[in-house]
Parts: sequence; structure tokens; C-alpha cells
Amino acid sequence: HRQLFWEYQGQLAVREGGWKLVLDGKLDGSLPPPDRVHLSDLSKDPGERVNEAGRLPELTERLTRAAQDWLASLRADSQGRSRD
Repeated sequence: HRQLFWEYQGQLAVREGGWKLVLDGKLDGSLPPPDRVHLSDLSKDPGERVNEAGRLPELTERLTRAAQDWLASLRADSQGRSRD
């Protein structure tokens, strides 16, 4: 289950296989506001139009926790280095 994480302007995301989870995503101003949690099956929906989060709550929770843990570890590492 190799995962790829990124954070950009308050958005947090993780990719695992064909799944992509975005937390607090942002869209163009002309589009409706995105869901706070958006899970996409990129193998079937490369345009990320269908939110699968409600249909797959266990996967959504696991990826959300992984992304949040990753971000927390970055912040902890950053704080540890600033004290050295």
C-alpha cells in the first residue's frame, strides 16, 4: 500500500493505487464548493467528478488518518529541527 502525500495551500491529499483522497480541496471560483472530503477512484473517474467517500467510509477514514498523520509528522520534524 505505497502512498504518496502532498499539501498545497491548505489542501491535503493522498494517493494510494487508483485511489485519491483530497481534504479541504479548492476549485475554480466558478464551480460549486467542493466537499471537505473527496475520494476518487482514478481508474474509473480520472476527472475526479464522483465522490466515493460516502460509499466507502472505511477506506475514506483510513486514507484521511494516513494523510493527517503524515502532515503531523512533517510539522513535528520541522519543529524539532528549528530547536536544534
